[in-house]
Amino acid sequence: MNLRHQVYFAESAVKHAGALLYSRCRARD
Repeated sequence: MNLRHQVYFAESAVKHAGALLYSRCRARD
């Protein structure tokens, strides 16, 4: 497996999770 692809996938996953948590926290307010 390509390391660069793995890093890109992990980075996008972290961004997606962060956006999900951010919107969830905003909705709770």
